[in-house]
Amino acid sequence: RLPDGTVWVHAPPIWSPAYQDALASLGAVAHMVAITPVQAGRLASWAAHNEGLRCWAAASVIEDAIQAGHRLPPVTPIDAGCGAWVDTIEVRTARGNAHEEALFLHLPSRSLIVGGLLQTRPATAVVGLERAVARLVGRAPSPALTPLRTQLQFFGQRRTLVALIRWALAIEPARLIPIRGPVTDAPSRAF
Repeated sequence: RLPDGTVWVHAPPIWSPAYQDALASLGAVAHMVAITPVQAGRLASWAAHNEGLRCWAAASVIEDAIQAGHRLPPVTPIDAGCGAWVDTIEVRTARGNAHEEALFLHLPSRSLIVGGLLQTRPATAVVGLERAVARLVGRAPSPALTPLRTQLQFFGQRRTLVALIRWALAIEPARLIPIRGPVTDAPSRAF
């Protein structure tokens, strides 16, 4: 929720009356941020049910959504400036190979909102081979990972991603909110 009482939504689900009612109970949905082309394709249905909705996405996400044939409402590229929520949510991006990754820091709660860059997982979700290798090298399995697809999208573009990761480490978030995996309070540097 933004200071004006409106709601900012990251990674919109498929529109449904149930989701609409759940979000409306928090406040008027004013901003929706799509981080994948599929999510960008969902923006039109949300815009049809939320007057004045501002839609946001990385430029590469907008391009990919259009190429995939999704019908989009007006969508503002994230890097064009997010004046409406700049005092509440800080955004940093990294450009890879035809891909742009965005991290969002909700300043009042110090919550870091992460898209495809990081996937958290409980220790029970670590597969046997990885668990065995971790035991052999004397380390606990990683509580988070970067999916291979995301790694490949930054192949040869590591410098931009490293800068984004350094920023995320430097801010020392109080909470990590990934698009996939459980929310983690007081995330350690291991994440």
